[in-house]
Formats: sequence, structure tokens, C-alpha cells
Amino acid sequence: MSLAGSVIIILYGVLLPLMKPCFTARWRYSLLKLAAIFFLVPFPYYKQYYIDFLAFVFQYKRKEFTTFYVDKHHIQIDVNGFPISGISEIFNVFTVTWIGVAIIFFIFQIVNYHLFKRRILLDAVLFTDQRVNEIVNQHKCKLHMEEKVVVCKNKYVIEPFTIGIFYPVIFLPNSKYSFEELELILYHELCHIKNKDLFIKLCGLVALSLHWFNPFVYFLYREIGIVCENACDERIVLDQDMEFRRRYGRLIIETIEKKEIYSNALIISFSGNKKVTKERIRMMKNVKRPKRSVKLFSTVVAVSVALLGSTTVLAYEEASVVKWEQTKNKKKSAVKELSFNKDDNIIEEIVKMSQVEEDRVLSTEYEFTDESGNSYEVGNNTNGIQPHGACNHSFQSGTLTGHERLDNGGCILLLYKAKICIKCKFISASEQTNKITYERCIH
Repeated sequence: MSLAGSVIIILYGVLLPLMKPCFTARWRYSLLKLAAIFFLVPFPYYKQYYIDFLAFVFQYKRKEFTTFYVDKHHIQIDVNGFPISGISEIFNVFTVTWIGVAIIFFIFQIVNYHLFKRRILLDAVLFTDQRVNEIVNQHKCKLHMEEKVVVCKNKYVIEPFTIGIFYPVIFLPNSKYSFEELELILYHELCHIKNKDLFIKLCGLVALSLHWFNPFVYFLYREIGIVCENACDERIVLDQDMEFRRRYGRLIIETIEKKEIYSNALIISFSGNKKVTKERIRMMKNVKRPKRSVKLFSTVVAVSVALLGSTTVLAYEEASVVKWEQTKNKKKSAVKELSFNKDDNIIEEIVKMSQVEEDRVLSTEYEFTDESGNSYEVGNNTNGIQPHGACNHSFQSGTLTGHERLDNGGCILLLYKAKICIKCKFISASEQTNKITYERCIH
């Protein structure tokens, strides 16, 4: 997850000088959303599906394996997933630290958001200006929006902003705006609601909490905040003349001069800091409809970035989980009638008579043989090796042979009807077909 998202962000950073003058802010925003998805979705668990997809796209047939073995290097874990090897303490410390920081960071941001929302709603007054309702309804139709949007004012609010992920509320200050200014502000905030920017910021916050150790996720979160503003500005000034863009830019500058900084991760405000505002105004001057060739090129670049980012799942080595089934000790009791004379060793005979013979299993080894006669070493497990990720199994029938060594020097061969997946090597044994006992092991 962290590696895949980082690759997308690195490619985004490399392409950024090209993207700003050539590609739209909306396209950049889509790339950032893709990076957030890679940070949040555990694609390595679906590595097998990815390989099957590549095989389907490029029309190649995967070669069947010819050897199968179990790596001697392994980590033993308990039923809760914690290692019981020598590195368990270090692993546990890192795991607890990672999870602890992630939870604390996320809870802090959510609590901060709810406290701010509660405080701001206490003094909220519903906007009764008829102009506001007309503007909102007009632009909702223009944006094909069905969400219910509430517009409120608050005497403590300095600048316009939107709050609420599922029930959005636009807050306006008590300042007197002209009809055009009010229209631009509301249109801008409605664009945020249309684009689900607060939800995207929440996803970015979750990624930031999970990958707090990764510097690239901080860059991602910062870029989401900047580019979502650029995408809204781009929609508003598209197909507008330069005079309209100047008035819109002037409104943003006037807002930032009296701006109160809302230090909350889930607030979308009309203006940003001075550096971001300069970039927004510079971008607005160059907004134009992209040509068809640019659209095609941007699509090719986006698909290429997605494919390059997705190849990181191939770096994930499936962790094999070995399920152990303890074989019960096989006990055999024997009652013997002993005859002895005075020359016999009476003590030895008494010991033999009273001894309960116990054939204990010392070790178990398994081998799979397919229908073509090819053999594959399986290792010490009766249930085969289950892949860590999902696999669309493709089975081949054969025989699973279990070789149990007994402490009396003998052995037992257990034969099972079985099948093996040619992709992930998972072995499924259905029923035992034969059992052969050797007094002395010849294997």
C-alpha cells in the first residue's frame, strides 16, 4: 500500500512541471485521487488477480511450475498473527507504535473537527435572503446536483467555507456582498460539494493516519487541498473572459486579507494562504478548454501512471501460512503370556510383560505427485500451503503422500487423493486412499 501510493506520488512530482501548463487541474486531481486509493486499498492481497488480468490483456499463457519447495526461512506466528520467533519483541514494538500513532492522530483530527462544527453551529442562523436561494438552485441545476445544501451565516465567521461531508452546510460571514460576489462564492462552494472534496480530504486524512511514517503521504494531502481549489476555480472561469477572471481573482484576494485561519483538516474555505492564492490566480489566467490531442495524451499518461503504480504488487511476496495438524500418538497395548525358567532373565521378562508399547510419530513429510508423474516436495503440513492473498485456483489432480517416521524405527505411508493449484501451489487433500506400515523405514 505505502509503496504503491509512493510510486504514484513520485511520478506525479516528476510530471508536475509538465502538468501545470498542459493538463487541467481536474486531471491532476484525478491522479491524486488515484494515489489516495493506492494508499488505502491493499492491492498486494489481490496479486493473483492482477497477474491473471495481465495474462488476459497481453494474451500469454502462464507456464506451469516444475519444482515446488518450502523455503527454510520462515517466521512462526501464533493464532493471533504475532510472531513467536526471536524478532517478536521488536516486531510487536513497531506494530504497536504504528497503530498507536495512527489511532491517536486520526482521533485528534476527528475530535477537533467535531468540536469546531459544534461550536460553529451553535451561533448559526439560516440565510433567509431570497437571492441566496435563487443562486443555489440555479447553480445546482447547472452542476446537476441533487444534494440538499443549507446556507447559514454566523457572526464569528470571517470568510465563506463549507462544512459537513454527508450534510453539507455553506457558511457565509455577515459581510455585505454584491449579487455577483455572492454568486461567485456560492458557485465555488457548490463546486466543492459537487466534487465531494470533503470526502476526498477525509480519505487523505485516513491515508495520512495509516502512513504517518511516509513523507510522500504528507505531500499528497497538501496537494489535495491545493488542487481541489484549482479544480473549482477552473470550472468557474472556463469560457469566461479575462475581465471576469480579474474580478474573481480580486474577490479571492479581498477574502484572504481578512482571512481567519481555520486549522481543521475537514474544512473547505473559499480562499487559502497567500502562496496558494498566487498559484490559483496564475492558473486562472491560463485556463482554456484542452484540445482533443491533449485529452488523448493526458489519458495515455494517466493509464501509464496507474499501470506503473500497480506493478508494485508484483514486489509483494505471498506469505505462506502453514497449517499444522498435530498427529495423535498411536498407542498399542499388548498382553503377553510369558514362560520362563530359572535360566532366563526374570527382570527383563517382567519389564517386557509390563511395558505398554508406544509408537510415537517423530516427523511427517509430504510429497505431491501429479498425473504426469512429476513430484513436488510439500513440507511438514497436511493441509498444504494456503496463499496469503486471494487466488483464482486452477487445480491439477494427483496424489499426496505422507511419510511419518516412528520412534521405533518404522514408518507409515499415508496416500491421499489430492489436487494442487498450478498458480499458488495450494494443495487440497480430499480423502485417504491407502496406508502402508513398515516395521523398518526404508525411505
